[in-house]
Amino acid sequence: MLRSPLTLGAVAALSVLALVVEPVAPAAAARPHRSRTAAPRTSTTGVSNTTTTTIPDLASRCPWLESAIDRGESPGQLAQAVLERMTVTEKVAEIALVSSGDYENVNAGIPRLCIPALTLQDGPQGMAFGAQHVTQLPAPLGVAATFDTGIARAYGEVQGSEAVGQGVDVVQGPTLNIDRVPQSGRTYEGFGEDPVLVSAMGVADIRGIQETGAMAMAKHFAVYNQETDRSVLNDAVSQRALEELYLPPFEAAVTQADVSAVMCAYPRLNGTFECQDGALLDLLQQWGFTGFVRSDLGSVHDPLAAITAGTDLIKPARVDRLAPLVGQPGLSVSAVDAAVTRLLTAMFAHGLVGRSDAGSPDSVVDSPAHAALSLTAAERSAVLLKDQRRILPLAPSRPRSVAVIGADASSAPVTTGYGSSQVLAPFTSTPLAAIRRRAGSGTTVTYANGGSTTRPLPPVPAAYLTPASGVGHGLTLTLAQTGAGPGARPVQSVEPTVDVSMRTNSTSSQLLPGLIHPPSVERRRPPIPPGRLLPLGGPPRTTRSPVVLPAGWSDASASWTGTLTPPKTGLYTMSLQGDGQAQLTLDGKPVVSDTLNHALGRWSQTVSLVAGHPYQVRLDWEPVDATNFAGQSLVVPSSLTLGWRYVSDDIAAAGAAARAANVAVVFAGDYSSEAFDRPSLSLPGDENQLITAVAAANPHTVVVLNTGGPVLMPWLAKVAGVIEDWYPGEQAGSAIAALLFGDVDPGGRLPVTFPTSDASAAINTTAQWPGVDFTATYTEGLDVGYRYNHATGVQPLFPFGYGLSYTRFTLGKLGVRRTAAGYALTVRVSNKGGVAGTDVPQAYLTYPAAAGEPPAQLVAFAPVTLGAGETRTVTLSVPASAFESYLNGSWSTTPGTYILSVGQSSADLALRTQVAAP
Repeated sequence: MLRSPLTLGAVAALSVLALVVEPVAPAAAARPHRSRTAAPRTSTTGVSNTTTTTIPDLASRCPWLESAIDRGESPGQLAQAVLERMTVTEKVAEIALVSSGDYENVNAGIPRLCIPALTLQDGPQGMAFGAQHVTQLPAPLGVAATFDTGIARAYGEVQGSEAVGQGVDVVQGPTLNIDRVPQSGRTYEGFGEDPVLVSAMGVADIRGIQETGAMAMAKHFAVYNQETDRSVLNDAVSQRALEELYLPPFEAAVTQADVSAVMCAYPRLNGTFECQDGALLDLLQQWGFTGFVRSDLGSVHDPLAAITAGTDLIKPARVDRLAPLVGQPGLSVSAVDAAVTRLLTAMFAHGLVGRSDAGSPDSVVDSPAHAALSLTAAERSAVLLKDQRRILPLAPSRPRSVAVIGADASSAPVTTGYGSSQVLAPFTSTPLAAIRRRAGSGTTVTYANGGSTTRPLPPVPAAYLTPASGVGHGLTLTLAQTGAGPGARPVQSVEPTVDVSMRTNSTSSQLLPGLIHPPSVERRRPPIPPGRLLPLGGPPRTTRSPVVLPAGWSDASASWTGTLTPPKTGLYTMSLQGDGQAQLTLDGKPVVSDTLNHALGRWSQTVSLVAGHPYQVRLDWEPVDATNFAGQSLVVPSSLTLGWRYVSDDIAAAGAAARAANVAVVFAGDYSSEAFDRPSLSLPGDENQLITAVAAANPHTVVVLNTGGPVLMPWLAKVAGVIEDWYPGEQAGSAIAALLFGDVDPGGRLPVTFPTSDASAAINTTAQWPGVDFTATYTEGLDVGYRYNHATGVQPLFPFGYGLSYTRFTLGKLGVRRTAAGYALTVRVSNKGGVAGTDVPQAYLTYPAAAGEPPAQLVAFAPVTLGAGETRTVTLSVPASAFESYLNGSWSTTPGTYILSVGQSSADLALRTQVAAP
């Protein structure tokens, strides 16, 4: 039966609640490291519910605390004074996190000692957890594409100020994980594939958040690169790759931004769960970290080991179960005291004790200024990938008619990713409306949706389905009891459609009601459907047929058989959406799969079917399961829908609209989310067929991509222009209209590599991703992203750092000089075109061969905005630490000649100079 990463996170939650304690492993030796990069709150923690509030009047409630503050005692001393007065139960209640009312995460607080509850909330792209009246910012990956730390800092200021305004103390972000697996469902949440870029943008974001008085939480420490099997996965990573790629952004967050908090990650790192890895968490202290660590939801499998290792906040946890174990073998009083001390110290340091609450969850915190920042960030993040014959910008005097095509342009704009970081937009500027406004009365703008959609598709109707018996309508559903032995008989029925929800019989379920609510993705109102049934189509479906397993069954697999007879000949988009693992074949040929092993699977694909032909259907489904305390498998409530849509007419209408217009602009999107990885880098549904058909009808076709990471472009040679617009947030339409018509220059550069195919990406074996036997082996070492292309010579579709402009920039007169910190490179940047624009000169370092490093690694960058005809000299500072490699267990500089190259992408390095290591 399938082991879901979501469900096993819930299993981890169960183990916490049951306090199934594993032996605590001896602490490993500390890893040496040196980076190369520069309102009322209610607690339900297992004891009696307590409502706590902040206590501004310390003099009347806690005069001893007010006196200590007046004496100027340090945050650590104040924390110690509180700790000495706490009971064991109060200490444990500080460690346990719960969701409470409108807050995603709170601890209990200590009202009698004037300590308020601590509030924490996602996320990395703005206030999540269903928060209302907040700004939906562009995705962090888009912010990374600006290569502009100033924008990242302003982005953080919006995050922090809106958090404070809604009474949230800690912003759970930014995400500082390296984008190793571009198919990862959380690629959009991070800052790309290079540690120098991730570090710089992360530091700026943290500084922006913390300038507002909120605390920032860097996540997910330290290795977390895929959603598949995340709760049980073992990441096998070399120490060198850890030191040079995955740890530097977190060290920079500590040493350069003084980040207040860190979230530890789900997987095991070289055999040890990261939230229980004392040697890993000790690194934070070695770097000078003075904040606290919280676990990701359900990432703690042994709470005693986690607290002992240095995890200070755990969710979920039960105070009444943990408190009696304090002082017993496995959980010392000193470990609990240390965790509480770190929490209280941070609260005192940030002035959270004794102040009045500044906001509440219902406060309106979005503003015109925040919307303006969202617009600027969206404009600056867009990357112009192709501009053949200068089809862009669309000057109003040139195209007399524009055909706008794609649901992403109008009815279903893709503006954000999903999962725990999803932000609800107070409004959405749609591309179609914005283009019509910007084009003016002199240009005719037509629209066709083309059948493209990222919304869930409607179920295949029963009228076109015939069960295996050949009589009636629907498909034959066969349920087989997993692990029941060869004599067990399956159960069969005829279901009208594949649109079902499955659960165990209440008489046989051994889940503990009310304790956990899988899947383990933290959310608030309005409810977000679990797994892949994301809110792209509005509220969750309520019409699914319930399938209840027979009494005594706890685990099962399902299959549907029969025939599908289409009413029309043409293209149909087929989709599988739900929980677990499913695969569909028609006449024995794979059509669409929604799998966790991602073996060339696609959850949505367009196929050609012939009217009247009875296609043999085989649909196999393994629902999500968990394991109870006795080790038995149990089906977690799961759902599956086989959807379809006939799209030939829609594609034909889109082609006709394109043929009748001077220019066609096709909008195509995907969706990404925590809880699953994309099966492929291909666009979903009929979008590739749609783009191909539109390009055939009109050679003046521009494609706008709203995606959470790299995508494949089999139609690239057939279109005239391509813009990667990422997930642009609430200002999607206004931003893209300004870019298409040249009101702003597309100054974005790729923070991730776009490969030519799934097989040509840096991570291209099953052992690397999603792994074998729950182990992902990082055999690529340092060759992640563009480093792989440089090391192997494999050419990407578009390289890291790449981006075009509406003007023409040149680089020249490279200079180099030694400084106390390393090297300063100077380069003259000239705007030779007729419009203002932004260029991003980038410096890359190539090491002597003996260092064993991939060639040409990013070491510095500096965006510069120039007016038409303007020239400016830009300085790129390269720190001495960039010349070091992690060899034989320590950092060292390899003797020899180093090459510093400067250019406009990782594959365009026209200027170079040789230097010795500083």
